[in-house]
Amino acid sequence: PSNKKTQTIGPRLVEVGAGCGLLGLALAQAKLPGLDQVLLTETQEVLDTILQPNVQANTATQNPKGATTVSACALDWLQYRSDFERHLATKSNEESKSNNSSLVPEQHQFDTIVGTDVVFSPSLVEPLLATLQFLSHDTTVTYLCLQSDRCPTSYQLLQTKAASYGFQVQEIDLRELATQEPQQGSSIVAPSFVKWGLALECHLLCLQRIPFSDKKTSTN
Repeated sequence: PSNKKTQTIGPRLVEVGAGCGLLGLALAQAKLPGLDQVLLTETQEVLDTILQPNVQANTATQNPKGATTVSACALDWLQYRSDFERHLATKSNEESKSNNSSLVPEQHQFDTIVGTDVVFSPSLVEPLLATLQFLSHDTTVTYLCLQSDRCPTSYQLLQTKAASYGFQVQEIDLRELATQEPQQGSSIVAPSFVKWGLALECHLLCLQRIPFSDKKTSTN
């Protein structure tokens, strides 16, 4: 993928494994052109104890016209389909009671997916890839900021297994980005994010769907 394409975002963004929600909240507050809705996801326990309180604290008094909508919900990579079905069952009831425009993790809905420090256990690599496949559509761009030395086995497994879930993987060179002028428009790789990534010795991976013709060739 071209650098220009892999640094832009679409109107709907989801963060997987959001933890305290720092990345998703920062992106929502960055006022990136074209970014309308941000959904932060985590396991139910983390959602209840950490993520949802943080989202409420950081969005309760900030609702200017045209601002990016931020919401949070449970999404466990080991049971993403059942979480999806549960959210669908409750969504219509919630919307009938209010004008709530928050997102839920609907299949193939998101234009951009982000995650930080989400590759740390070999047993969770394929569930993560399956979840990304479920959330993404043909032109979705996924950014994963990872520290390869945290779990080298998991890092290698992600790159090995990505194609079997329909993804091609490209590493974005943070050092090269650090020397470039900031892009105009909805660039997700802001200068401050590049500095954080370099300081933490992170790798920024970009995952995109393999074009259909390439998938067909790879199976022959």
